[in-house]
Amino acid sequence: MDKFPPPAPKHHSPTPRQGGRSILGRLFPERQILIREDGRVRYFILGTAQQILLAAALAGVVPWAVIATAATVHGTKALAKLERRMADLNVVHVQCQTALRQIDGFQATFTGITGEVATIQDSFLRLEKHDVPPAAAPRAEETPLPTAVVAADPGDPEQIRQRIARLDSALTDMKASHRAFLEHSVGIASQRIEQLERAMTSVGLSPSALPEPRSESRLGGPSVPPTLANSTSDDIDPAALLTSRIERLDGLSLALAPLPFAAPLTHYEVTSPFGVRNDPINIRTGIHEGVDLVAPPDTPVLATGNGVVVWAGRRDRYGNLVELDHGQGLHTRYAHLSRILVGVGDSVQRGAPVGLLGDTGRTTGPHLHYEVRRDDEATNPMKFIAAGRDVIKEP
Repeated sequence: MDKFPPPAPKHHSPTPRQGGRSILGRLFPERQILIREDGRVRYFILGTAQQILLAAALAGVVPWAVIATAATVHGTKALAKLERRMADLNVVHVQCQTALRQIDGFQATFTGITGEVATIQDSFLRLEKHDVPPAAAPRAEETPLPTAVVAADPGDPEQIRQRIARLDSALTDMKASHRAFLEHSVGIASQRIEQLERAMTSVGLSPSALPEPRSESRLGGPSVPPTLANSTSDDIDPAALLTSRIERLDGLSLALAPLPFAAPLTHYEVTSPFGVRNDPINIRTGIHEGVDLVAPPDTPVLATGNGVVVWAGRRDRYGNLVELDHGQGLHTRYAHLSRILVGVGDSVQRGAPVGLLGDTGRTTGPHLHYEVRRDDEATNPMKFIAAGRDVIKEP
């Protein structure tokens, strides 16, 4: 019996599931991992399923690690930027606080200068009273007024620094100009004081021996020597020094007001000086205790200083005589008057008429015989008249 060949094996197409397993099997074949330890070899099998699970785990961990790393880097940069911003804000805060303190300092300085200006204005009024020209005020361009720090951007430190620098520079210029102005005014007042003291010395009076005048201002303080007037030391307050100089000037002016530092006639000619002369009547050598001043008859005769009338009437060789007591032992006599205009006990001011020029008494013609006596001793009246040119400033 014939044998039939065996039937050919049937090839079945793999199912999708089997195809997938076959691909995974080729990608992740079964692997044996050998481990040698202490001369012994051990191994374990890493199957396809296990390799797939491990790959899946790595596939999830790596993206997470990348994302986490990126997030960390970004967070670190953001944190650093925030810290820098906070540091900048802290710098701005410190600068603003410094600016506010500087502005407070500027305000205090301006307030002080404003107060000094009020005092200086009063001092200038008093200087004008003494016919002393005050110092010229600095020109506007020399003393720029600082502008306030307004509308400043608190987030712009450079703008704040620039505004503060401008204020500081302007304030420095103003303080320097203000100080120079005060020192110049002190110099002018000191020159006037020196004039008055020199006038006193020229007629034998001591400035330090003057009695303290009565002052309604009731101010005090030590007298500052004139040598400090031109000092530029920072430890000397020029405003206080100016006040001291004005106080000294007030005191001198009040003390000198009664003294006979004026001429008794507005216009005159000296016809007979003080001292030894030939008497015009008996032609003998004698002492002339005054000066003879010629002017038109009935010319007003003026008091040469503030005083009290102690004589008003006829007196021996003087004819019609007015005598004033000026204090400090000083008396003035106005003789040969045609008419007397004051009475005993009257208080008169410098420049007030006390009589009219005449020729009463022992005289050869109309003139004024004028005497200045100190402690009842005759002294040269022309010294007082000459000194009065510094004491009395004509307008």
